[in-house]
Amino acid sequence: MCVPAFCSAYADMHGVTVSEFMKQSVLERIEDEIDIGIYNEKIEEYKRYPVSHSIEEIEKELDL
Repeated sequence: MCVPAFCSAYADMHGVTVSEFMKQSVLERIEDEIDIGIYNEKIEEYKRYPVSHSIEEIEKELDL
């Protein structure tokens, strides 16, 4: 596998193998994309039904 030097250096700097660094990077990227998808869905939902609640309302509803 041909790995750019900066990837190897970064992995070494953080005490992980290049393999582990790549695995972590891919998983973080997938999580980020899932989060962005959920965010976009919720923004569209809010645009259709623009209702929000204050923290006080939520605490009261939950008896906190």
